[in-house]
Amino acid sequence: MALKLTRKTVAGLTTNRPSGLRVFDTECRGFGVTVYPNGRKVAGFRYGGTQRRWITLGEINAEFTVEDARKKALVLRGAVTGGHDPAQERKEQASIPLFKEWVDTYIDRARSTKKSVRDDERYLSLCAAHWPGKRLDRVTPADIEKVRSAFRTKPTAANRLLASVSACFSSAIRFKLVKENPATGLPKYAEAPPRARVLSDDELARLVAAVEAEEDLAIRTCFRLLLETGCRLGEALSAKWEDFDLQGQRWRLPSPKAGTPQTIPLAPETALWLAQAPRVGAYVVPGEKGRRFDVKRPWQRLKDRAGLDGVTVHDIRRTFGKLVAKHAGIHMASALLRHSDLRVTAKVYAPFSEGEQRE
Repeated sequence: MALKLTRKTVAGLTTNRPSGLRVFDTECRGFGVTVYPNGRKVAGFRYGGTQRRWITLGEINAEFTVEDARKKALVLRGAVTGGHDPAQERKEQASIPLFKEWVDTYIDRARSTKKSVRDDERYLSLCAAHWPGKRLDRVTPADIEKVRSAFRTKPTAANRLLASVSACFSSAIRFKLVKENPATGLPKYAEAPPRARVLSDDELARLVAAVEAEEDLAIRTCFRLLLETGCRLGEALSAKWEDFDLQGQRWRLPSPKAGTPQTIPLAPETALWLAQAPRVGAYVVPGEKGRRFDVKRPWQRLKDRAGLDGVTVHDIRRTFGKLVAKHAGIHMASALLRHSDLRVTAKVYAPFSEGEQRE
């Protein structure tokens, strides 16, 4: 059955058929309305050849008129003419998860491939809270920028948020859930230049003397490791005796920042005093509960004893890198600091003053 579907003609449609009566429009091919015995009238669009498909557009009522339904049908007709399959596309879109649902899946998978997912959990959870009902493919660059703008005063955090969101969408693309990454093209915020504080020769000598005078053996051991190997504080605190091959003069890091095991070569003198050091438990730097988790108070004590101001523990590693670079070259400094990119060493750990460059 076909006739020109208007508000008047649709309002007059009736049927006693339990399955309903479908009436097609004479002006827009494929556009039709199904009327049911209870008076409900539902608009839809039919297309296809031998395998016909029907897409429901909505129930005709005061808010959704026949004219509204016809506009939707015309859009679908244009899509079909252009080679699209609206029903299949709707089915595919319905299978796309909400952003917050995909975040849970992504983080679970990331745990097996990344050393730490702490930043991802923090920033992606924040985004998910802002987009609770938004489907993954509906997130826009504007959505991301709105969340990121809250970190304008903390550009490093803002850039980490962007990196987490970008990685999350890149993974979704690999699983063919979305076709585009909305984080692509968003510029990074300008960050403050990296800290470049290093100890002068005099400051370093005073720190060495303060460490040698330290009565707490565990603290003395910790800072000797920092000074003589250039390791990170976390690496020194988590070091176990089983990680050291003192005869072979090497220290194996089973789980460093880079994620894959690394080896630190030890100077003969370092291996010697470690071999002679008393062992209390499994950790090289023992604490009350097996291992020590921070050295804030002892570090302040050492700084006071050495007369150091504005120095952090990590400045020891930066000083180590600069000294190695000065005496053995930037490539050796990068190797001993275990950097994956030489540019990190050159920019952050081996800065040279104008006077040093002139010399």
